[in-house]
Amino acid sequence: MEKVACRICGNMVLPTTSQKNDGCCALCVRGIFAEQCDVCQKAVNGVSKMPDGTKMCIRCNIESSKQMSKQWRELCQQTLERIDITTLKVKLFPAYNEVFVNNQCQGFYYPLCSLKFCNVGNEVEETVHIVSHNGLWFAQEGEPNNPYESFTVFEKVKDKYKFHGSLTNFSGWKYVQLLFQYLEEHYTSLINGCNSSDAFLQKVLNEYKGKLGDFDKEYYITTYYEFKKKRSKLKSDQFVPYTSISSEVFAPFTDTNFISVGEEIVDYRQERGIDWPIGVCWSESFFGDGNHVFLFLDEQQERAYLVNQYS
Repeated sequence: MEKVACRICGNMVLPTTSQKNDGCCALCVRGIFAEQCDVCQKAVNGVSKMPDGTKMCIRCNIESSKQMSKQWRELCQQTLERIDITTLKVKLFPAYNEVFVNNQCQGFYYPLCSLKFCNVGNEVEETVHIVSHNGLWFAQEGEPNNPYESFTVFEKVKDKYKFHGSLTNFSGWKYVQLLFQYLEEHYTSLINGCNSSDAFLQKVLNEYKGKLGDFDKEYYITTYYEFKKKRSKLKSDQFVPYTSISSEVFAPFTDTNFISVGEEIVDYRQERGIDWPIGVCWSESFFGDGNHVFLFLDEQQERAYLVNQYS
C-alpha cells in the first residue's frame, strides 16, 4: 500500500492512519514532534528540555545524569572533608522563633528541623535549619525573585534565618497569615472530634469567618493538619545525634547516596553555583506528601539554600 506524508512532520504513514488523524502521523497527533538534540544534533522524538533551555534526547539525557551523579559524589566528598559529621546533631520540629529573626515568614514556612555541627578542626558549633513552604503554590503573577519555585534563600543571622525577598510569589499570600493565626489559636477546639484531614478541613471551612480568596485553601489547611499531627509524634525538645533519627525523616550528606538528582537540584545549581550539601528532610515524615527539602550552605556559610524536590 502506498504511504502518504504526514502534513506536519513529513514522515510517511499509511493512508488509513493519515485519514484517522486528519492527515497526521500517530506521533504528531499526540503532540510528539521530532526535534533536534542540542548535544548529539540528531532529530528524534521525545526530546527533553533542560532548565537552561538545552534540548536533549533520551540517550544524551542519561549520559548527562550519570555525569551529574558523579559530580554530586565528588561534591559530597569535599563537604565531608570540611564538616565533621560525627558532631552533627538534629532537633526535630523546632519552634518558629528558634529559626527566624521575625514573624515575616510565619504561616508560609514550617520549621522541620534544626542542625548543629562543627567544621573540621573547629570546636565552634554552626546552627542551621531546614524549613518548608509545603501547602502553598506559586502564583503566576509573582515577582521573579526569592523565593524561586525550586528553592528559597535565607540569610544567616547568628543562629537564625532572615528572609530577603517577596512572599507575594505565593498564591493567596494576602490570606495566609490570618488563616494560619486562626488555625494556631483554635487548633485544640478544631481538632476535637476530627480523626482525619477531611474532617478537620470541613470544620475549618465551616467555622472560619475570614476571607480566603481563590488560593488553594483546602491544600493549605490539610497540610497544616498533617504537619501538626506529625509534630505531636516526632517533636524533640533537645538536639540528638543524627544517628538516632530515622533516615526516613532526616538524612545527612554522604558521598554515596545523598541525592537523587532531579531538575530542581539542577535548576538550583545553575542559578547559584555549587555549595555545600548538608542534609535532607523527607516530606512524608513531616506532611504526608509534598516536597523533599535539601539544605545547602554557601561557601562562607552566610546563606542557606532550601531546595525543593517534588516527591
